[in-house]
Amino acid sequence: MKQKEAAEVLDTQEFRKRGGFVKLSELYDKEIINIDTGENLGIFGDCDLTINEKTGEIISFISGQSTGFGFFKEQKKREVLWKNIKKIGSDMIIIEND
Repeated sequence: MKQKEAAEVLDTQEFRKRGGFVKLSELYDKEIINIDTGENLGIFGDCDLTINEKTGEIISFISGQSTGFGFFKEQKKREVLWKNIKKIGSDMIIIEND
C-alpha cells in the first residue's frame, strides 16, 4: 500500500481517539464491504441511519441494496451497527460481523 493510500485509511480505533467526528458527505460515495463474507452491501449514501435522538450519535445504518430487475426488484435490507465499522478508507467502508 502506498503511503498516501495508507494515510487515507482511518482505523476506527484511531477515529474514536480523535473524537469520532466525520462529515456524512465524506462517507456518501463509499462502498460498504463485509470483510467476513466479501459481500458488497451497497453505497453508504443509499443507506438509512438510526440516530439516538438525545445524543445525535449514529447507532446503525440500514443498507438497502436492490436485487432483481424491473417489477421484480426486492429490497435486501440489512442493519449494521456503527460499532461494526472496522476501517474507513478513501473509497470504501469495511465492516465486520459481530
